[in-house]
Amino acid sequence: MSTNNEFEYIYKRIDSEDLIYEHINERYGLMSENAEDIKQDLGIINDKQDKLTIEIDYRESVKDIAQPNKNRKKKSKPSVVNKNFNIELEQLPTSLKSNTNGNSTTGFVVWQSTFFFLNWLLKHKGKSFLNWDADKNVDIIELGTGINCSNSIVLANFTRNFYISTDQKGILNKLKMNCLNNLKEIKKYNNTNKLNIASLEINNSSKQFRSSSLNINIQTDNETEGDDFRYEVLHLDWCDDATYQNFISETDFIKNNDKDHLSILAVDVIYNEFLIAPFIKTVERLLKLRKDSQAIVVLQLRDESIIIDFLSECLPYFNIDVIEDLDSANGVFSCSRHVIYKLTLL
Repeated sequence: MSTNNEFEYIYKRIDSEDLIYEHINERYGLMSENAEDIKQDLGIINDKQDKLTIEIDYRESVKDIAQPNKNRKKKSKPSVVNKNFNIELEQLPTSLKSNTNGNSTTGFVVWQSTFFFLNWLLKHKGKSFLNWDADKNVDIIELGTGINCSNSIVLANFTRNFYISTDQKGILNKLKMNCLNNLKEIKKYNNTNKLNIASLEINNSSKQFRSSSLNINIQTDNETEGDDFRYEVLHLDWCDDATYQNFISETDFIKNNDKDHLSILAVDVIYNEFLIAPFIKTVERLLKLRKDSQAIVVLQLRDESIIIDFLSECLPYFNIDVIEDLDSANGVFSCSRHVIYKLTLL
């Protein structure tokens, strides 16, 4: 068990079957105790509307970056600014029940888990706990993004070199459209050639926003991509090895930045037993791309047997840490249906 300097959460190691069952009993027990405050549903935001608007408001401390005053005796306190993300999404609720396209259909609608995760990151110091602050040199690959681009739109503001969203082929067109409709929320996009953004503490002001998959600032033969910020939406089917090889061939820039931290993000992607083995294989492969890497897996707690199977099958491959509230009675996780696991290679 370990803590970080925020003293609000702990990492609790799960390294045996006994600890898996102990963890599950504790979490489902807390859900029962807090049943009146927890929504009793599958987690879809809205399965009636084709268009949704999601707003995320939060307050962020910003370090004083003014020129030092030699006569100043005291350091100025960090200022606090109010920030807002306004994300407009189109979904396909009618496709949720369709089985004609050969793809998983859960990704066609927007789920609550993403917004639990983003609110925890931004409003409850989760970003600091994960060391995902803007000066930490973090890059992210998201697995099973679905049509909901919200993680990429928000977190592209805090990643250093790239954010890559991935999913099955049938999802990508709608995901790309949602990304394009919300690029204005990404400061790197709005400040393509002048990225010295004080509020994000980004020091590498020469980076150029590029996206081959969205046809934005396509690189020419005379340019190098070392200083680019890459925002991509790519095909990656865990059950199809060919798509993984294609993914790797399209993302040389991942290894080009191997001094920076790599996080694999997966939000609410494990909901049946058939997904577990291919997911684990994909995560293991991706974590091997860089020495300093981890996977953050956010799940909504539904069928406890699925969570048990997932954790059990992870044991031979990963160190498993669950993020828990230091105050288990009144914490963010204790009063929710959600859990966050950190996976690192053994």
